[in-house]
Amino acid sequence: MRHLTWHDLTRNWSRALDTLRARFPNLDTERLRRQPPDRARLVAHLAERHDLTRREARRELDDWLFAQTLRGGTPAGL
Repeated sequence: MRHLTWHDLTRNWSRALDTLRARFPNLDTERLRRQPPDRARLVAHLAERHDLTRREARRELDDWLFAQTLRGGTPAGL
C-alpha cells in the first residue's frame, strides 16, 4: 500500500480541501482555495484555526493523510 504524500494532496487540491474540511471544520477554505499552501503554512493555519500547537497540527495532518491512505485514497480520487 502506498501512503499519500503532500505532493499527492496538492495535485487535486480542491477535492483534498473538501475532505480536509470534513476533518478540520474551522479551516478558512476561501483563504486556502486560491492555491495549495506549502505544508508548513497549512500546519500553521490548522494550529491557528483549531487551537493546536504546530506540533499537534502537524501530527493531526499526518494522521489524516494516513487515514486517507487506509480508506484507499489515491492522488486522482482522494
